Amino acid sequence: TWANSTSSLPASDSIYSLITVGNAFFAGVLRGGVVKSTDGGASWTASSSGLPPGGGVSAFAASGSTLVAGVGGTVYRSSDGGGSWTKGGPVYAGDPSYAVYSLSFAGNALYAGLYGFGIPDTHGVYKSLDAGLTWAPAKSGLPISTPVFGLASVGTSLFAGTQRGLFVSTDAGASWVPFAKELAAVSIFTLAAANDTLYVGTSDRAVLRYRVPLQSVRLVPIVLDVDTGSAHFTTELALTNRGTSETAVTMTYTASLGSGSGFAVESLPAGRQLIVADVIAYLRGKGLPIPSSGSQGGTLLLTFDGVSSADAIAATARTATSTASPQPVGKAGLAYLALDPAVDSVGDSLTVYGLRSNSTDRSNLAIFNTGRNPVTVKVTAWSGDGDGRSVVVAPAEVLPPYGWNQYTGILAKAGIANGYVTVDRVSTTGVFSAYGVINDNGTNDGSYVLPTLKITALDYLNVPVLVETPSFLSELVLANSGPTAATFTLTYTESLNSGAGVGGSYSLALAPGTQSIIPNVIAFLRQKGVVIGPAGPSYAGSLHITVNGALINDTFAGARTASQSPAGGQFGLFTPAFYPGSEAVDQAFLYGLRADATNRSNVALINTGATPAAGPITLQLQAYDGDSGGAPRGALLTVTLSPGQWLQPPGFFASQGVGNGWVKVTRVSGSAPWLAYGVINDGGNPGERTGDGAYVPMAR
Repeated sequence: TWANSTSSLPASDSIYSLITVGNAFFAGVLRGGVVKSTDGGASWTASSSGLPPGGGVSAFAASGSTLVAGVGGTVYRSSDGGGSWTKGGPVYAGDPSYAVYSLSFAGNALYAGLYGFGIPDTHGVYKSLDAGLTWAPAKSGLPISTPVFGLASVGTSLFAGTQRGLFVSTDAGASWVPFAKELAAVSIFTLAAANDTLYVGTSDRAVLRYRVPLQSVRLVPIVLDVDTGSAHFTTELALTNRGTSETAVTMTYTASLGSGSGFAVESLPAGRQLIVADVIAYLRGKGLPIPSSGSQGGTLLLTFDGVSSADAIAATARTATSTASPQPVGKAGLAYLALDPAVDSVGDSLTVYGLRSNSTDRSNLAIFNTGRNPVTVKVTAWSGDGDGRSVVVAPAEVLPPYGWNQYTGILAKAGIANGYVTVDRVSTTGVFSAYGVINDNGTNDGSYVLPTLKITALDYLNVPVLVETPSFLSELVLANSGPTAATFTLTYTESLNSGAGVGGSYSLALAPGTQSIIPNVIAFLRQKGVVIGPAGPSYAGSLHITVNGALINDTFAGARTASQSPAGGQFGLFTPAFYPGSEAVDQAFLYGLRADATNRSNVALINTGATPAAGPITLQLQAYDGDSGGAPRGALLTVTLSPGQWLQPPGFFASQGVGNGWVKVTRVSGSAPWLAYGVINDGGNPGERTGDGAYVPMAR
């Protein structure tokens, strides 16, 4: 049964496109503009600021807090719930006689389906990695001169509904093949997806349903068994299946250190989180010919078959070493999520910031191939002192399929004490990624640093947390790799001890090619007049950053939070800044969490609304038991956060009675974007073992 939900719209208007984001409906009106309803369609208000007057909105797509709309031949972007829109670049670089008829996100990639008006070459699918500013064709295998009316993704499969049938791509739009022979030459006007089902709206056969066998793929950048003489690093892996069906996991190991490439198969029941304590030892036990001596390491490709939904699986790696006297007994290391090769691969350039080489720290850079074809990249180290100096570390490094290589002490070898590294593809094909590791010279503890892509159309950066306590201090890394000076406006919101001071703002200028590392940033902000209580008590809060004078995609921010070891050196972790569109909207998951005799896990939340007008948000936290079929444990925890507020509920995970599992965070009310993250600490209780933390980013 149906009821009219557009009675408040002018009778002469028609709905051209429709999307729901959270509890809001957005409708594209044929005569131009967007209207929004937050009461189930009972009333509608204009939401078109920044859109051209009279332009019909023919398509919508949403990912996180990013909403995009197709208006004529241009894609517009909103990161504030449709309050304002910014214009993207032309999808097709030639004749403007075309329109965007369909849009779909797949991870960080945005796809557009075009209809050309009298210009057949404009038909097809196009792909953008910067939310619609720049585009490239992605239509190899699609019928030529054929409009694309619908786009949708199921798992790792992307579908295109055309005037001449239904097509599927399993390699992020690089190639297409027909899907469903009975739809050959049939006009497909619209597509929608839910879990493993694709809904196909046709011209003459009504709506059809197809179940798509779900397969999800993840790539662990590195698993290790390496003894340096002063430290023995191994990798632990948490495999999570929060879905409702058992999945078969094929683990394909590609050796880059040592030898022994091969694959093993494991069964992962529904609701299970499996902990593999030592991946290399596990693979040896499965029959892979990995030598038991010498350094061993490589990438691990995980193929999950039969998943109940594409986002129901995850893999969380933790690489660590046992400490040696005189350091406290325990482990020191870092954590990282496996990436989705179809979504997180890079085809042109990336930068790893925050690196340094001095008496207390050393930095490594790792690059790895995320695809089935070789790729050649150029690696360049840049000075962060503003002198413009650079050193080409590798002019043409060839990575075989799923190959990995590490440049140990990359800045020291380049004669740079403080700087960053760029990795650029020099081959015409191939995909890759990279990461950095900052190692403490005293403890061998590592901090994992994610790469930064050249994503434009950014408005701000959010560093999740800065702290100053008797045990922990945060350093802040700010970088400006662009050609013009940048002014960073730092707005700190104190959350742990706001009664002593609520925070405030301070502006800091950085010259071109400069990277600044501020050792105790809370003390620095206090000295600069930000309202924070006196040193001594504990403080913690989030940092919102805007940039003027330079492109924000040439800038970087991140924080390293650490505690001092009584035997020298420190134990800590790195928290990168989040960009617009990378925050959570409705829900997020934190995987790989532990609470036992040697591990404890914390969960933190942040309302990233920049101003009081963003309003509060209410979130609910639920823990799930990965040893008991994914059963929910403990009571729901409901928290409300004001704009900028950071919160870490004390001992939440352990108090729910879960030793091995994950946490789901769900928005209950409010519209501001938000973040969640986890930290796995060495030691079952505070003060035990090393206390070293491993940062676990959220999965949306």
